[in-house]
Amino acid sequence: MQFPQIERRAGLSDHAFIRDHLRQRRPVVVTDAMRDWAALGKWTPDYLKGLLGDMTVCLQGGGFQETRRMRFADYVDLLPRFESGDVPAGQEVPYLRWSDEDGGFTDALFRCVRDDWARPSFLPARFYLHPHVLRSDPTTLRHPASGIYVSPKGAVTKLHADSGLTNAVLCQVHGRKQCFLISPDQAPLFPDLKSRTPEPWDSPRLREAYAGARVVETVLEPGDILFIPGCWLHEVYTLSASVSLTYNFAHVTEAARYMPFAVHYVASEAARQLSPPVLRRPVQRLLDGYARLGRRLNLEGF
Repeated sequence: MQFPQIERRAGLSDHAFIRDHLRQRRPVVVTDAMRDWAALGKWTPDYLKGLLGDMTVCLQGGGFQETRRMRFADYVDLLPRFESGDVPAGQEVPYLRWSDEDGGFTDALFRCVRDDWARPSFLPARFYLHPHVLRSDPTTLRHPASGIYVSPKGAVTKLHADSGLTNAVLCQVHGRKQCFLISPDQAPLFPDLKSRTPEPWDSPRLREAYAGARVVETVLEPGDILFIPGCWLHEVYTLSASVSLTYNFAHVTEAARYMPFAVHYVASEAARQLSPPVLRRPVQRLLDGYARLGRRLNLEGF
């Protein structure tokens, strides 16, 4: 069973991206938006190991829960075993997404490589709602959910939608990944997202697990950038030892959709700081009622 392929484009301008993909919430793979990055051909797992091999990293499995910690150098040394299949059957494949514990490995890595990459050329330069910046420079300010992902063959990020209605870019620097995306209107077909276990990447049942849903897919090669619109479900399999860079954002052109969520989120944060504390619970109840009403009326952003 093959699913329709995600559109692939080259030479995509920021205006065309906003018109054709951001406002339409339509995924796209941009094939030439990091052609000037020094990271291409440079960021291998062994190269990154040479930068920060002695630091401790936090590893996850198919979800985002920590499974163990180890030296980054030791983790990189494990990757060839997964490439050759020299691992016990059923063993969960370790995944390094972001690791801000034990000295802040991810922060340190971003500082080491900041000159090797740039904002993808098709993303607008200005006027972001999240992060709230006039001009976007993700190399100097870590954007939401930003990470440099290192994963071996067989690693998977289970089906989920990113939080906060934000969009994501997945920049494939080294290795290959297979990505399955499902539009938000299909989400009711997957009521068990939290407990759902992804099929192994080489399982003949993999595609059957999406039965009944409208799915699009793509294989990312080095140099490809996948735009994942807000609220789209996605599941991502590593096909060969991989290094990817990712972060999330919301742009001012999405204000009508994004602002109701932002108002509830920011006001809830403020409510938790109210003094006297006796005011916190009733104010939060009012805010939650506002959100429930928006969902009941099927308004965007709730």
